[in-house]
Amino acid sequence: MSNPITWETTAGGIGTYPAQVAMSFNVVATASTGYTITKYLLISGSLSNGLTFRDDGKIYGTPDTVSSGTTSTFVVRALATDGQTIIVSDRTFTITVSGAATPSFNIPSGSILQTLDSEWVE
Repeated sequence: MSNPITWETTAGGIGTYPAQVAMSFNVVATASTGYTITKYLLISGSLSNGLTFRDDGKIYGTPDTVSSGTTSTFVVRALATDGQTIIVSDRTFTITVSGAATPSFNIPSGSILQTLDSEWVE
């Protein structure tokens, strides 16, 4: 019998995310008729500091600052059941956290400074 679990998320790199910027990504597997994906487990390796893995396959959080690109390798296990039998399938992924976040500035429209009868002093 072939494995009833099919991974929708391609093995390998799932992306590069900047440090100190919130991110979210879902690993996804589907199960053939009669089976249901019950949960995902992080079974080997680790995520970058600041990231969390949930049993619904979601990776989320705000990666900690790194001085240069840092790649983490980890293995996720998908579990499926038909009510009697539990089937598993594992897949290896990597995620890269790039160096310090690039600052962005949002400046509101309109005046930034208004003075009335004042004198500029340095």
